Amino acid sequence: MTRKLLVLFITLILCFYLLLSSFLGEKGYFYNKALKQEISNQSKVLEELNIEWERLAAIQKNLETKRYLNDIAIKLGYKSSDDIVYYFDEKPYPFNQINKNGEIKVEYKDIFYLKSFTIFLISFILSLIILLLKVLFIKFKKKKENNT
Repeated sequence: MTRKLLVLFITLILCFYLLLSSFLGEKGYFYNKALKQEISNQSKVLEELNIEWERLAAIQKNLETKRYLNDIAIKLGYKSSDDIVYYFDEKPYPFNQINKNGEIKVEYKDIFYLKSFTIFLISFILSLIILLLKVLFIKFKKKKENNT
């Protein structure tokens, strides 16, 4: 009887450990799902950075032309003779990942997963509870048979 309980206990620990680690572990389903979401977010940030880089490259290329330099001068308030100056408010570029220092602002969220020891501890406790219930059930059954 003791051997059967020991085998049952070890089997339950292994089953619960594998089940919990496949869902809540470091390489489990939820962890991988959160990593895929993080990859998606990072690819969007990279795409926005590429767009910003292309915009800045176009600006740099246009800086060499006289017309573009005149346009910038007019925007800054300079005017040539007989020009009518119109002022327009420029909306800032909607890219919010770059701060005032030009550094990229990236927010990392902690991804939830359980460490192996925690999963083992939970598996041990669940297996112990099931084993105790089994022992109590067997004792209750024997006690009922003895009374009958």
